[in-house]
Amino acid sequence: MLAMARLVATTPVAFPAFGERGPAWRRADAKRLDSVLTTTSRERVRSATDGAARLVKVGFGGPPEAQVNTIGAVMAGDDGLVRAELRALTALAISTVSSHYTPDDDAAAALWLDFTRNYHLRRRGTR
Repeated sequence: MLAMARLVATTPVAFPAFGERGPAWRRADAKRLDSVLTTTSRERVRSATDGAARLVKVGFGGPPEAQVNTIGAVMAGDDGLVRAELRALTALAISTVSSHYTPDDDAAAALWLDFTRNYHLRRRGTR
């Protein structure tokens, strides 16, 4: 989950501060994540955890471009449950680096995940 928070904090551009101090990547820490997790429903945390486990299973890691491509490949698939899990994971990550968002705010997560899907599809040469 922290790896995802660090990724959304910096990719494709630095996440906006929305009045918070310092860069978003500095806010991607265990203390902030723990705070978010304690205010989130168990169901949502379970979904995000399942999403993180799926990413690990398909080889999430490496430089940011590789991470984005891995997420995008999963998002380009037909599995609605997996996409929902990644939306939950991304929403938790975003709310970790920005108190402007809540862990249940899927709008920003969906936008960021659309970016990953488009990145993957363009990289493969498809639309």
